[in-house]
Amino acid sequence: MKKLTAKLILSLFIILFLVSLSSSFFLRLFMNNQESITLNKDMLFLFIMLIAFLILVLFAFATEYIVIRRIKKISDATKIIAKGNFDFDINDFADDELSELTDSFNIMLKALRANQYLSREFVNNVSHEFKTPITSLKGYAKLLQRNNISDSERKEYSEIIVNEAERLHKLSKDLLQLSELESPNIIRQTDTFRLDEQIKRIILLIQKEWEEKNIEMVVDLDNIEYRGNEELMYIVCLNLISNAIKYTGQNGKIEIKLTEGKNITFSVKDNGIGIKKEMQDKVFDQFFVGDKSRNQGSNGLGLSITKKIIDKFNGNISFVSEEGKGTEFIVLLSQEVKK
Repeated sequence: MKKLTAKLILSLFIILFLVSLSSSFFLRLFMNNQESITLNKDMLFLFIMLIAFLILVLFAFATEYIVIRRIKKISDATKIIAKGNFDFDINDFADDELSELTDSFNIMLKALRANQYLSREFVNNVSHEFKTPITSLKGYAKLLQRNNISDSERKEYSEIIVNEAERLHKLSKDLLQLSELESPNIIRQTDTFRLDEQIKRIILLIQKEWEEKNIEMVVDLDNIEYRGNEELMYIVCLNLISNAIKYTGQNGKIEIKLTEGKNITFSVKDNGIGIKKEMQDKVFDQFFVGDKSRNQGSNGLGLSITKKIIDKFNGNISFVSEEGKGTEFIVLLSQEVKK
């Protein structure tokens, strides 16, 4: 169970226990002092309603303390960032998904402070990308304070809050990755590993995603031992394969190839929705999402990160796409290959 959800459920149980304990005490006290008086149905119903109202009020205060107050702190911080101020940190000493989000947020702030120049467009995009899920977080947190929601609805809203927090966490990590890739630091390229085995592991890792769409995966991989940065190459392969799955429809087809010639060639081809011609020059831009109506979960940083990694490797990435027929991304790597 998610930590945040567990905290909310635990707080509800504690409230129920304390209220039931205190109510039983007062009932016994009342009966002892007035033994001749029996509680009629109206009085009993009123007593139960008062107890229920007390539980809801106490749970609303618990939700305010555990969730809403902390979300508002992050929301206020995004407004400060939108004004171009990065010289601050957010304090959160809890241990759950929101505290992980806060830590990632602070890491992002540290990376932003290290950059001397940030374009206004970039700041506006960051603010927008944070504002949308935070608005969702605030909305569902407020729904938890309503008096007429069921336990199943409460659980559903809590899970949505956790998922949105994880989405923000990923956005913070992607922004940090971009900042590191844009720095002049030389990236270590001394790992020796089987590139074909790495691609196979990724395909198995996201098997559930392509099986749910009944996508046919055609895989043709040469046995290649590659010298470079294993972690960053993993990001490249994962981003391209995941991107193909996102934009391929039900019963579609994806072809993944890895060949060795003058260069190492890695290609991912799908028969999905393709990219509109007028948008093709923006594919590698930060925060670009080709079809937002079909891919609301994307923050538009995956392909930008992929291209920056390939550039760091002195390689090349290109694509061929036709709207309604699909897209093929082709990566050329010229680094030393050890057999």
